[in-house]
Amino acid sequence: MIQSEYFGRTFWFGKDNQLKSAPTFVDNSVDYDCFDYVCDWDDWEGVNYNELFDIIAQLVTQKEARLHA
Repeated sequence: MIQSEYFGRTFWFGKDNQLKSAPTFVDNSVDYDCFDYVCDWDDWEGVNYNELFDIIAQLVTQKEARLHA
């Protein structure tokens, strides 16, 4: 899981390898009740794709490390 201050959200891959996100509370806990799939986001205006791609790259690296541990 990656917590992004930029988005104010936590990101992770679900069991189906879909990118999910949920709001991150001030105490860094995650509001899993309000999770969504990033592919379902409707409003992409203002989204910093470099930030999002960096998050995805970090998640892929984490997943690879778990697979090879």
